[in-house]
Amino acid sequence: MNIYKQVLQDDHQQHPTLRAMLELTDSDGNYARSHQFYNVLTRQQQALVAEDFTLLQSQQLRA
Repeated sequence: MNIYKQVLQDDHQQHPTLRAMLELTDSDGNYARSHQFYNVLTRQQQALVAEDFTLLQSQQLRA
């Protein structure tokens, strides 16, 4: 996760990095962790991963 944070420091709009970080928060199926990560993103960052987050939410809620 630290490597991803370092990449984001250089460019806050890195969609692939944000998506990978979101996927890492789901690695243990913890709904709260994914939600917490998404909520600390800026609105611009949330917009970049909104579709990915919605899909992740529905997968987590089905499990």
